[in-house]
Order: sequence, then structure tokens, then C-alpha cells
Amino acid sequence: TSSDFTDRDQDASYDESSAKKVSLSGSTAKVSGDGAEVSGSTVTITAAGTYVLSGSSENVQILVKAGDQDKVQIVLNGVTMKGTDAAIVVESADKTFITLAEGSKNSIADSANHTNTDYDAAIYSKDDLTFNGSGSLTIEGNYGNAVESNDDLRISGGTYTIKGYKNALSANDAINIKDETMNLTATYDAIHAENDKNTSQGNFYIHSGKINI
Repeated sequence: TSSDFTDRDQDASYDESSAKKVSLSGSTAKVSGDGAEVSGSTVTITAAGTYVLSGSSENVQILVKAGDQDKVQIVLNGVTMKGTDAAIVVESADKTFITLAEGSKNSIADSANHTNTDYDAAIYSKDDLTFNGSGSLTIEGNYGNAVESNDDLRISGGTYTIKGYKNALSANDAINIKDETMNLTATYDAIHAENDKNTSQGNFYIHSGKINI
């Protein structure tokens, strides 16, 4: 599986003492540490590093706008996010890792009435996106897809309950899955990988785990 999962994809560890903290509260958030800033209801991450999220929010969006060589780790540690538009958006990064902290329960949901229809998922990424960790995450994509990546989507650990108005999991290049438990509900496809421009891509690979569709 070396070509399908990097060591970093499968490594959910992080240094709590050096990580930046993002505390969600209502319609805003507070950030401690460099690399992220808050403007209204948007938390923008601009640098590589680990960012630990906690708390509950409504209409707060985590926006990753890092360099094309930057790796960003977002740790969900007891997070509840709901709102009109996508809760987590990756506009630019080399790769973004969403890590489910051990023992944590997390939930993310958008609405059926997006104001920004370019990001048509509850979690949307223009670049490579990896989920890992040993916590749990519930995702409701009520507008389009629940999780969407324009590049690769990898899942290597965790427990997920995912519901998509269209697809539950969607990617252009590849979807690779291992060591997870997932319950997927979708109107269209539970797992959808398609690339109209490159027929060698648009693949998915399931190595191990348990998936209920």
C-alpha cells in the first residue's frame, strides 16, 4: 500500500504542546499561536502546522490558504460545526490532514441553501485531503456531497457516519480507504471517483475496514 498511503497519511500523532489552538464558540472563534487568524466567522490558516479545534460553532468556516508545499494538520477534538456553507474548505496546500483525536466525538453539517455554491460539500478541498485518527466524525452534506476533494481523498482510520445529499465521498483523482468503520448514505453514490480529463485517474481502492452503505 506504499503508493496508496504515505507514512504521514497513516500517522495520526501530533504534539499537543506545540500545536496551535482554535476554540470555536457560536459564530466566531479564538486562535492561540501563529499561522491562523480570525476575521468575523472565518478562520484562515495560512501556514503549515498542526491546528487543534475544539468547541461548537454555527456558520464558522475553517479556510486553508497555505503554500503549495505546506502540509496542514487539522485535529478535531470534540467539535460540533454546523452552518449554511461548507464548514472546512481547503483552497490551497500541498496536503491537508483531518485527524480525529483519540476518543473524540465530532460532527459537521452544512445546509441545503449554500450561499457559496463553488464549495458544494460540507468538507471541500481543492487539493489532497486525508482523514485519519481514532475518534469519530459525523458529516451531513445537505447541499451536495458530504466530502469532496478535487485531487486525492484518503481515509486511514476513524469511525464515520456520512450522509450526502448527492455523494457521500467524492474525489477527482482517487479515493483510498483502510482501517476505518464507515456508515455511508447517499442519494447518488456512496463512493464516487471520476476524472473526465484523465482516464487513468478516477479510481478507488479499499484495503481494509468495515463499510456499510
